[in-house]
Parts: sequence; structure tokens; C-alpha cells
Amino acid sequence: MSEFLLRLKNEIHINYNNCYPNRDVIPRVSFDVSLRKRIKCFFEKLLPFITFQSREDKFLADIEKEVKISQLEQIYNLLNDQYSKDLFVKLVAMKVLRHRMILPVEKASEWQKYYELDSQLKNAPTVSIEGKKFVLYNLKDYGYNIELYEKVTYAVFMEFIMKQYEYRHTIPKIKVSAGDYVIDGGAYVGDTSLYFAHEAGKEGKVFSFEFLKEGLETMKVNLSKNPKYAPQIQIVQNALWKNSQEKLYVSGSGAGTKVSMQKNGKYNDIVSTLSIDDFVESNKIEKIDFIKLDIEGAELEALYGAKNVITKFKPKLAICIYHDFKHYYSVPEYINSLKLGYKFYVDHFSASEFETILFAEADK
Repeated sequence: MSEFLLRLKNEIHINYNNCYPNRDVIPRVSFDVSLRKRIKCFFEKLLPFITFQSREDKFLADIEKEVKISQLEQIYNLLNDQYSKDLFVKLVAMKVLRHRMILPVEKASEWQKYYELDSQLKNAPTVSIEGKKFVLYNLKDYGYNIELYEKVTYAVFMEFIMKQYEYRHTIPKIKVSAGDYVIDGGAYVGDTSLYFAHEAGKEGKVFSFEFLKEGLETMKVNLSKNPKYAPQIQIVQNALWKNSQEKLYVSGSGAGTKVSMQKNGKYNDIVSTLSIDDFVESNKIEKIDFIKLDIEGAELEALYGAKNVITKFKPKLAICIYHDFKHYYSVPEYINSLKLGYKFYVDHFSASEFETILFAEADK
């Protein structure tokens, strides 16, 4: 049995009996510990005795429905440090065990700052944009001369305090550095763009891709409140995709908005696409140093459309892979297939299955 499979089975075995643990310590989606769920949990525990199939094998079979274990093992072996490998095993196990899992992030000391930040809501100014209420957060006490409107404390906390687009377990860190030119794919209200502008400094540049009206209007307000960083940020009102000038259908609202090539009952609005390669070439941009993608499942399509930029500039990459379990394999596999010498790392910034980020860096 391979190291990965052995570790994965052990992780499932250890956490299987953590049925609906109390998760009130830190903010996250609350779990309804209903009688129905408790009964379901009870019968799940009896499953091995009823089917004569070990619970580990049962959950491995569930994983195989979406991604082959052999593919996940390839990525495990590709990861460049022990921290990433340890975490990757836990994250794969969480995909099937879900709320039974307790992740190391739960013990992070930064969580106290979440509550400090959240306390600003009591007296903070608010604004209504596209019928949504946004609250003004002041980040001066946390080392940023920035104030911005957001709907939820969680987003501000993740970006500015947890620093979710920075990999801190290598020396040097994988992060936006002074003078970097950054692609911010999925900028929403501009919070990540302002963070990147702060890190890149006056010589840096941030290209903020966002097409949602709610996000664009709020981003413009946020830039007006931060004149120090606004000149560094260029808003691009297109959806990132592998090809430019395609029409995609839009579903949902807010930060969770998705796009699809197929129209159905959920997808009504239409947005035009732009590839990173075409954007960089048509604007004669001299370099790209960092690409961040959090675009609700369209990350792989955007990477297809950035092949030339990645090949030419070898930018640092921070790609969200939690929107689609298949992306645990397909995103790093595609980047690795370019044979550019990228080293891969994984980090995770929530106690649930969200906020998993693949970091990649290549020697230039």
C-alpha cells in the first residue's frame, strides 16, 4: 500500500467517529445537529457491520466517484514540503468526512483578531449598493492604511489578517513582493486588490478582473476611499476564460457568482470573456509576477488562457482549488504539464472545506 493511501485511510479511521463535533469556537457555517442527522450518523457507524465493507473503503469508493485515488496520489508526491503533504491528506479526507474533520487552522492564534475586527460592526458606517448592505472596515490597527466596504468580516479577516494569498511555510515566502505586477482574478469589491497593492508598493500594479455589477460599484467606492493605492489598480470588466470574446451565462450573486457556457434556469445574464494571454499582449504589459485566481470553479479555464504568460514570465501562482474536487488534481497537473519547473504547495484557511489554495513557484 502506498504512503498516500495508507495515510488517507488512517485519517479517515481517526476522524470517522467525530460525528457532528461542536464547532462554536470559530466562525463558520453552522451545522444543524438535527435528530435526522444524528440518526443518519448512527446508521453510518453500523455500515461496516451491515455491508461487510470497511468504512475506510466505503469512503475511498466515494472519492473515486469524482477523482481517482491514483491521481490524488500523483499530486501528493508532487508537493514540495511536508506541511503541504500532511495538509493535503487531511483535505482529501475532509471531502468525504466533511464536518467530522478538525483542521489545524482551528488552533490559529489569529482568530482572536477576527472578533476584534468584527466588533467594528457596531458603530461602523454602512452603504447600500445594488440593494446589498456593506460595512466600512478600518484596518489601521492591523498594519494597513486601508479602509474598505465589505459585506462580511470573514472576507476581510481572511485577506488581511490570515493573509490567505501568502504561503508562509517556505523561505522566502511565496507572496506578492515590492514592484510585482499582479493578476487579481475574482476581485469582487477590491479587497484583495487593495491588499496586493499594499504589498506591491508604488512600483507595483494590480489588474483586477471583475464583471459583477455589485462588485464593480463597491470596488469603485473602495478605491475612492484609498487614493494612495487606487492609481496602482486597473479594473478589467471581463470574466477570465481560456478564450476571449466568448459569451458566458452568469448565475448567482455576490462573491459566489458562477459562469457557464450552457444556459439553463439558473444562468440568465451574459458576460464577455477575456484570456490573460490576450489581455497582457494587447496591453503590452511588460511582465506578470503573480497570478491569483478565485473565480468559482473557472480557475482551470483561466489557466488554459494564461499558458503563454505563465511560460514567458513564470509568475508565482495562488489558485483556489476548493470549488471543484477535481481541481485538487487537474490544476496542479496542468501547470506541471507545462514543464517549467514549478514547485507546488497547498495551504488552507478555514475550518471547513473552503479556502484551499494551491501555491506554485518556479525558478526564473
